[in-house]
Amino acid sequence: MVNNIEHRGGDDKVIFIPDHIIDSYKVVKHTHPGHLVYETGHQLYTISSHEDYQSGYKGLFDALKDEPIPVHGFVAFSLYATYQGTKMKYEYDGEIMGDTGFYVASAFPPNRWNDQQWTVEQVYNPSAPFALKYPAGYYSNELRFDGPEVSINKDIYDLMQQEYNNGNVWMAFDTRKGELNVNDFAFSVNKWGAEHKSVNLGEEYSVKEVVELKSIPMAVKGIIYGAPSVEWYESVSPVLLTNKFTSEMSEKVLEYHKNDLRKIGAGNSLDDALAINTKSGKPEFKLYDTKQFGEDLVVVTFPYKRSTREGSDLVFRNGMELLVRPKVGEIQKQTFVIGKDAGNITIKNAYNAMQQRSFLLNKDTNEWAYLNFKETDKQGNHPLETVKGFDIRKVAGPLPINDLKDPEKAEDLYASLERGNRQHVQAGEKSFFIEALPKHDTLRVYTASLQKSSIEELKKAAGITQSTDQANRQGVANNASSQKQERQKGPSIS
Repeated sequence: MVNNIEHRGGDDKVIFIPDHIIDSYKVVKHTHPGHLVYETGHQLYTISSHEDYQSGYKGLFDALKDEPIPVHGFVAFSLYATYQGTKMKYEYDGEIMGDTGFYVASAFPPNRWNDQQWTVEQVYNPSAPFALKYPAGYYSNELRFDGPEVSINKDIYDLMQQEYNNGNVWMAFDTRKGELNVNDFAFSVNKWGAEHKSVNLGEEYSVKEVVELKSIPMAVKGIIYGAPSVEWYESVSPVLLTNKFTSEMSEKVLEYHKNDLRKIGAGNSLDDALAINTKSGKPEFKLYDTKQFGEDLVVVTFPYKRSTREGSDLVFRNGMELLVRPKVGEIQKQTFVIGKDAGNITIKNAYNAMQQRSFLLNKDTNEWAYLNFKETDKQGNHPLETVKGFDIRKVAGPLPINDLKDPEKAEDLYASLERGNRQHVQAGEKSFFIEALPKHDTLRVYTASLQKSSIEELKKAAGITQSTDQANRQGVANNASSQKQERQKGPSIS
């Protein structure tokens, strides 16, 4: 994809956070009338427009839900972000022009006949720092005649202005690198005339460029910075250049939030975005992330707020917001607000809670958390409730699960259940899935095909019947009783 905005920077590049200047997120449907991707003739339809990142993704997911899987032809969906003060424009191949916005995510139909799920992939993260492709001088209002690609002199500028005033608005020039002079340019009233005159420019092996002179200053920038002609005359919104990241902040605060993101499962991919946002001095900002859990796509938003206390450089993360597109079922959305211990909730914890599972919130107190789906607030969120005293080792430990026979595998199993995972286990030769259910001091059990099952069925699979189970428990009780009686007798005297 050719785009003015890329994940690269440098001392002479303009770097900014796109999320600061995004006007809207647009869901666009892309089709080809001739049913072939490489054909010309792209049809683009704006399906919906949204104010924020999560709503944009929700609009994309809704569009996919309502769109049948195409049997023939090419259909794709895109989520684009548009900049403030610009109108979204497209390249010849249907991609958004980099001066007006950028590509956030794409969605393609399945490539196998038996699949029924659109594939969604993130392209660019709006919260991450972007660098404009060309040097800062290209976007500056100050006119200059030299740059990294080529230099021209004032005589060329005067010639371009004179020919433009005379109606010769098409220009041909020699694109050789280095310094150009007036003999490297030719002008005409139309494109054909400029192309005809370009034959006499330079050597036979030189490359000729023919452009329309819609803007002399932008044409100068196009020459000296080697910009493709189609982008010469697109105005760059001044808002892109107003982001200054000069304020200082405590490195300890920055390191704290870096560690916090790692602790909750975001890794280090947002470090640059975090550093620039915190140093920008903005009172509020957001960071974004996407995760894939199995075949479920999770879109995460981390809202941050700066302390309003004078002289403070503290920044606080206000929980997290999750949007989940499951393989099966309805799209889900939930906000997790930081309260007591809630700052320790990981992305995986939050996702598992949204799948009606429980996770260990506080290891010291054996406090578990889960969402109460029977209640919903005005924002559509379910309250997070807790229960104390549930010990997964006491509940799952006595069960005839194969992995529990190995101490190391047993600890891995307990840790997975504490994170809220649905864990695959085997009892004898039979497979099951189990989840922690602390509210009722037990486990949820499913068959290998995820049909509801029970602990009794799991025991039967291991060859333990109700009578043998009772006998085992009675044997344990009798043994404990005998040991108690022996202790009560006291030491024997011989």
